[in-house]
Amino acid sequence: MGLVLVEPPATEPVTLEEAKNYLRVDVSEDDELIANLIRAAREYVEVTTGRALVTQVWDLVLDGWPRGNIVRIPRLPLQDVLDITYKDKVAQAYTLPQQSYVVNAAEGYVLLDPTNWVVSALLHSPLSQLIVRFRAGYDDPARIPQPLKLAMLFLIAHWYENREATAEVTRREMPWGVEALLVPYRVHWF
Repeated sequence: MGLVLVEPPATEPVTLEEAKNYLRVDVSEDDELIANLIRAAREYVEVTTGRALVTQVWDLVLDGWPRGNIVRIPRLPLQDVLDITYKDKVAQAYTLPQQSYVVNAAEGYVLLDPTNWVVSALLHSPLSQLIVRFRAGYDDPARIPQPLKLAMLFLIAHWYENREATAEVTRREMPWGVEALLVPYRVHWF
């Protein structure tokens, strides 16, 4: 299984101006550094929580048919599934018709309908890959939970002040409050 970013976010959840205000930086010499820290903080929060903070498009690549005909989407909130394709043993690609699956965006999964003739045929044939292209993220930056944005600001400030790794065995590598802010937003699959 693999996750491939197809379309990165067009914007960041924290603006350069917000980050500079939080850092109390008035000059523009560090703008590129701060912009890179914003992106790194977003990526850290997304990987740690299993959430996409802003709209982005991903391909979920499965090496075969999913157990129980359920595909769990590893980035929430799920906005929609753009398409599902499958490749046969000779790598010929086909697109599943939309009526052969049901998307549950609220719960973050896709149910492949085994009663649909296309899905039924695939269940009994060799399948090399199933690719689910989906859009995830909060569609409006105002809907991003504030603790996630605050965790980003903590990280940005920490990395801005501590620009190199330390050999000391301390919590200097990561601010204490970040994990406490992220834990309630982690996605757990049962």
